[in-house]
Amino acid sequence: MTFEQMERTMQFILEQQAEFAVRETIIEENFKKLQTGFEKLEFGHEKLQQKLDVLAGISRDLLTVAQIHSRRLDRLDGLDNN
Repeated sequence: MTFEQMERTMQFILEQQAEFAVRETIIEENFKKLQTGFEKLEFGHEKLQQKLDVLAGISRDLLTVAQIHSRRLDRLDGLDNN
């Protein structure tokens, strides 16, 4: 291998290393953005789950009230029929 070929080879290797370093930095930045986005989604999911739990509790309570009210109306209807 001639000195000129060796010099070009070393230059090529250095350019490839520099390009790799740039690509690695870009990948790390994108990973951090994805991680931040995931954390936001996770927090949003937790908030939605809490709201869903509250709504489920309200629905159960409303169903209970409706059943109690229905039984009371049935009793009142029975009193009026006697």
